[in-house]
Amino acid sequence: MAATCWVLRQPELRDLAIGYFGSSTGVAAPLVAATRMLQIRAIVARGGRPDLAGAALAQVRAPTLLVAGGDDPEILELNRRALARMSCEAHLEIVPSTTHLFSEPGTLEQTASARRPLARTSPGRLDAGARARCTSRRPLTQPMEVPLMYVQDLMTRQAHACRPEESLERAAQLMWDHDCGCLPVCSGGDNGARRIVGVITDRDICMNALFLRKPLGELHVNEAMSREVRTCRASDSLARAEKIMREARVRRLPVLDDNGGLVGMISLADLALEAARQRRRVSKEVTDTEVGDTLSVICESARRTLAA
Repeated sequence: MAATCWVLRQPELRDLAIGYFGSSTGVAAPLVAATRMLQIRAIVARGGRPDLAGAALAQVRAPTLLVAGGDDPEILELNRRALARMSCEAHLEIVPSTTHLFSEPGTLEQTASARRPLARTSPGRLDAGARARCTSRRPLTQPMEVPLMYVQDLMTRQAHACRPEESLERAAQLMWDHDCGCLPVCSGGDNGARRIVGVITDRDICMNALFLRKPLGELHVNEAMSREVRTCRASDSLARAEKIMREARVRRLPVLDDNGGLVGMISLADLALEAARQRRRVSKEVTDTEVGDTLSVICESARRTLAA
């Protein structure tokens, strides 16, 4: 599954349909994987033990071709029982005069030509109807859509930050120089891990200067920053980052590494641009609708604040 995720994260490969092949006792692995990854579109199981997949057989949604040797009655019976437990589009192809090792002359060639239930889904790009054909004919446990992109793939890595003791003039200059309206506030040295202690926006600077009636050079970041900071991890999925933005009603999130150090920033605009790039993909990490819904929640919060 990790290798599949890597393949699907490559721009030139991620829109292609993915198929799994297994043989012998290794047949169960692709069947189980297909219950956890919607990106798996077809499975071929040759001369193996699909019964070892157990309860997962009833949850497989990818079109499946079981191939068994006609001279191996025990394996053939196990494949028939497995087929009876499957609810997806599935077929058992029996290759005559061979055992489960398929060592007899010409049997591998016969196996390679046995692809009847997979002809519509493999190879090539998946059409809109293929996904529906993979759907079970009875309610099953919802398989997991394994993330193919993570926050670290989309975030801005050069996250500019300011310190609590610095002046608002310095913070404003950083925002101007780097064309941003929000800065994480960090403690710690430049060569060490930067620990986030707050966030300051251009609005915070303006409001602080207005009400305190002092020059920006005489005001400090720790007087205006917000200390309630919502963050995400570089290893989080895009869906997780968007969920945090929606719940916190913010458009940007500082990104932390596993040790809690600041490593980047991700914004709702980043998600919107990625949604636009993924419009033609079958399996999407983020959609225009989801980004729009999140923005609507954020804007509604702002309107309520103004009304109050």
